[in-house]
Amino acid sequence: GGRVMHHLMRYLPDEKSGLLIIGYQAFGTLGSKIQKGAKEVRIFGEDIAVRASVETIHEFSAHGDRKKMAGWLVPQEGTIKKVFLVHGDPPVKEAFKVYLEEKIKSEIIIPRLFQVFEF
Repeated sequence: GGRVMHHLMRYLPDEKSGLLIIGYQAFGTLGSKIQKGAKEVRIFGEDIAVRASVETIHEFSAHGDRKKMAGWLVPQEGTIKKVFLVHGDPPVKEAFKVYLEEKIKSEIIIPRLFQVFEF
């Protein structure tokens, strides 16, 4: 969202333009659609042709790696009984669950949509 949407509307149709995507794009997002080669996208209710060249640099991330995240889940005192993984694409959450089960002594849960838990 934001100002970039207006830039995309202006430059995506121009075959002389280029778009550099930095990092991960979540499934179903506009960035993901463009990154996967969509020939047309919808922005502000308008169909926009994608003729600009699109490149991606995967080396940058705003998220910590799994080792750092697992370390963060080990408390100074006591234990964590349950960890809910709610962010990320399903295959990544599944792999992280397996990793966490080996590293910490907590129940690791990936909730289903609308699943309810009582404490």
